Amino acid sequence: MKHEICKVADIPQTGSLIAPFFGREVHVWRSGERVRAAANACLHFGGPLDCKDGAFICQWHGARFDMQSGERLGSGADGLAADVPVDPRRGRRAELCLGRIR
Repeated sequence: MKHEICKVADIPQTGSLIAPFFGREVHVWRSGERVRAAANACLHFGGPLDCKDGAFICQWHGARFDMQSGERLGSGADGLAADVPVDPRRGRRAELCLGRIR
């Protein structure tokens, strides 16, 4: 099952776009030629994430996650939840493939 989350043209060249996804939010960003998405929630306490200087940063306690690898920068919680590739169909729509992580 695929669900359109945004238009590819709306995704910034740097940073991320926050898009609604079934009552929640996901960050959508460019990673080289790929488009990726991750839940807007820190794995530690579920706090929202800011996008700054190539990392997602928990607004509640400052945990940092690398945008390219999804890994935690520093010690503590695991990497990003649901960091998955997005399928940019014909260059117009960004679709998140539910149930499939590549």
